Amino acid sequence: MTIDMGDMGSLNYEADTGARGIGKIKDMIPTADEDVGNGIDVDGSGSAGGLSGTVSGGSKGFHYSNVMNDMVEIGVGYGPKGQAGGANGGVSGVGGVTSSVSAFIKLDPMDGLEIGLGAGEVAASATTVSDKSTTDDHTTAYVKYVYGSFTAAYQMSEVETSGSTADDEQTRWGVLYAVNDEMSISYQQHENDDSTTSIDEEATGWSASYTSGGMTFKIHRNTADDVSNAANNESEHTEIGVTFAF
Repeated sequence: MTIDMGDMGSLNYEADTGARGIGKIKDMIPTADEDVGNGIDVDGSGSAGGLSGTVSGGSKGFHYSNVMNDMVEIGVGYGPKGQAGGANGGVSGVGGVTSSVSAFIKLDPMDGLEIGLGAGEVAASATTVSDKSTTDDHTTAYVKYVYGSFTAAYQMSEVETSGSTADDEQTRWGVLYAVNDEMSISYQQHENDDSTTSIDEEATGWSASYTSGGMTFKIHRNTADDVSNAANNESEHTEIGVTFAF
């Protein structure tokens, strides 16, 4: 649900994604299809976890955005705190989690160049004390540049988890080349450094898309080593798709 307030910006509510606040800029690397983490899973179950270190705006909540002078965009996200076993908005109870709050700013200082920064606190694991829970600190920064048919971007993200658990530092970069109006190809690379181990998680991804009339063909191939920063955890994912516009 979105409320457009004209020059005052817009406010929307999303019920089942992390795309609010910093979550709006969690991955700004260009791609012709899916991102480098799509389909990555160490055992194929869909529940073993994908790539590490990606920032989030929390689950369920509100997002406010405003664009000023076509050069600056701001966004603020808020996910209400909740009670274990209850809906968002619960304010007490054992096992409750705190609110998630984050924000970002995008700058367009010159033609083709975009810079973004984001930071926030996201609800982490709940405690056994009423109204007490922990938050993880999420930060990210990226730069993206478009020159002719090429788009290149570099992004660094950090997730500092509460307590003595692992902190993640993620680095991603990628480039996209628009061969023509119908075809694009891209390459992405990902690395995550876990503070509790010397093993780095690494992944690469290729993707391409081609449009002919009302048909669009897409393909991507992602591979990852040491997923979740654990030795010998490898994953590969290949996907081919076609869509029709009638």
